Amino acid sequence: MKLEKVSLVALISIMTVACNGGGGSSSQVGGIAYSSNFDPNPYPQAKEYPTPPVWAIPDLVRNSANYGAKIAYGDSDSEQVKRLTAQLNIGNQYICSAAPVYYDGKGTWLVTAAHCLVKDKTDENNLQSTELVSSKEILVETTINGEWNANNVTAIFVPRDYCYGASFSSFAGCPNFTSDYDSGATGEGNDIGLIYAEGKVGLPEDYAKLAPQSEFPEAYTMAPILSVGNGITENNGSAGTTYYVTNYLYRKTDNEGYHLLYSSYFNDSPDNMGYTSLVCNGDSGGGDYYWNGSNWILIATHSFAPLEGCGKVYNYLPSGSTNVGYYYDWIKLIIDSKNPASTCNLSSSNCVYR
Repeated sequence: MKLEKVSLVALISIMTVACNGGGGSSSQVGGIAYSSNFDPNPYPQAKEYPTPPVWAIPDLVRNSANYGAKIAYGDSDSEQVKRLTAQLNIGNQYICSAAPVYYDGKGTWLVTAAHCLVKDKTDENNLQSTELVSSKEILVETTINGEWNANNVTAIFVPRDYCYGASFSSFAGCPNFTSDYDSGATGEGNDIGLIYAEGKVGLPEDYAKLAPQSEFPEAYTMAPILSVGNGITENNGSAGTTYYVTNYLYRKTDNEGYHLLYSSYFNDSPDNMGYTSLVCNGDSGGGDYYWNGSNWILIATHSFAPLEGCGKVYNYLPSGSTNVGYYYDWIKLIIDSKNPASTCNLSSSNCVYR
């Protein structure tokens, strides 16, 4: 379905996390000395991974070092990258991102961040369907081969225990993570959602694959990851597909309510050393993808980063994404159901929809 493109008047503010670095000594990795004031220190690559097919696309920032090539914050000219992602226009007020994962012949399923779909929450442990934004307020937008298209959304699904242990009263208002940044009494827990849109979004043959964690690259092994969003960067000043090839994943957590992957790349410039924040305003819900040699696998969806931290360097891992692999069974339960709404309503489904 084609519509005239609308102007967006505001962007989602991405969650802020405050963390402290550690250490005080230095270490030698790959012939380069790193201060342990950076948490964690870079890890050597433990194994070889297939080279992503977009590894050499044009970029604005590229830095080849011992830890692999990095591509960051550029308008993507790669059609393959654009086919992995979609932009969410929420009530002509907010931008988020999403990853299309399955076309069933009538409509398209997309994975995004729950905080793009929730306007408030009164019960700390149980989200209500009336607290979700109306599906009628959301358009799924894509630009492929120079052609802009938009699809209406007919349903959204979110875990009932999203924003584990906390309540809030404003759109995307789940409290920020606490200072240990791996978990906390309140924070952006279970930050994942599903969207069902009318018709075909983009090109289904190019969608990323959903997979269990057993098909993910190993933790702490510096696998190349393509990170994609549709937000505003400091370089381009407007919404558009942006991309980064990073090193996977320095930290993985699976605490109650929190199932996160942290990926970044280590900037070894002497005057600006540290971990680069990858997530910009509007990138929330965008995908982190691993190339297994034949398919892209969606491993995570962007959840939080420091406020106004896009592209800046920190002495800790600043960007957190929800581990899609942890929710693989939940996603498949909804997507594969003959009646997703009824399945979502089951008490065992841990799900609300609108």
